Amino acid sequence: RVKGNPNLANIKTMLLGVQNTSDFPQSAEIWFNELRVAGFDNEGGWASVVSANANLADLADVALTGSMSTQGFGGVEQRINERSQENIKQYAVATNLSAGKLLPKEWGVKIPMSYTVSEEFRDPKYDPKFQDVSFDSAKEINDNSSNATDYTRRKSISFINVRKDRVGKIKKIPMPYDIENFAVSYSYNEQFHSDYNVEKHQVQDVKTSANYTYNIPAKPIEPFKRVKWFQSKYFKIIKDFNFNPLPQTIGVNSNITRNFNQQASRNLITGGALPTLEQRNFLFDWDYNIGYNLSKSLKLNFRAANKHIYDSFERIDDSEAEDITLYS
Repeated sequence: RVKGNPNLANIKTMLLGVQNTSDFPQSAEIWFNELRVAGFDNEGGWASVVSANANLADLADVALTGSMSTQGFGGVEQRINERSQENIKQYAVATNLSAGKLLPKEWGVKIPMSYTVSEEFRDPKYDPKFQDVSFDSAKEINDNSSNATDYTRRKSISFINVRKDRVGKIKKIPMPYDIENFAVSYSYNEQFHSDYNVEKHQVQDVKTSANYTYNIPAKPIEPFKRVKWFQSKYFKIIKDFNFNPLPQTIGVNSNITRNFNQQASRNLITGGALPTLEQRNFLFDWDYNIGYNLSKSLKLNFRAANKHIYDSFERIDDSEAEDITLYS
């Protein structure tokens, strides 16, 4: 008998042995062509979900969610072996804040901010190494069982499209150097994961951007509109001739992205530390565009983009590897 958490898919060969305990030769024909599984663990589980939302007028809103499910939980239509084989606990907090509301309204400052954090814990029913031994019982025979929890943490914070809007009646012509033409954004994301095989897997990325947009009111020039000679319908094409001396839109966008990835695996055979894998990326790209209405019916759009990947990181010694961060 095999007791615990057997997997019939892992069976490659079956062997049957017969021993003759008498003093005389025996002749027999023996068949074994059936495997039976009995004594299923039919213990059920439970799950719960909780959520809460709070809203502070138009200033901020907060959302809280949490959930938990135990071993043996599953849908009515699921079979026993399809039910959950782990205890799962997770929570998340998400907030959105309009920080610009804290400033005087006549300033027209917009500072949208969002922050999110979440964690997830998964405790297996069976030990990852001795898969037919329960997780709690294997702690005495497997030193790495304490690391079998699958843990994931995520964090993020962002300021998207921070800008200053024009408020009230516009009393002067917008100029190219006005602060209202600019907008900036920033976001930071981090993810940390560990499980039985991975000691640490950390991913961090930072994204920043700056945008500039200037719109010029269209003032087409029609030099022949009031010339008497061209008032006839035969000269309508000349009369309607027009052109714009200046473009209507000028925009410049730039983006900076920095990524850092670090992973360290566990040495489950001989012990000790394995080399840590690290990867860094630094990306910088920018583009500019011009929208030019040459006339009322003829429009021209021009855009140019440049993308740069910086990968000339200096080589470092192993003693300095621990000092590598997202910004180094």
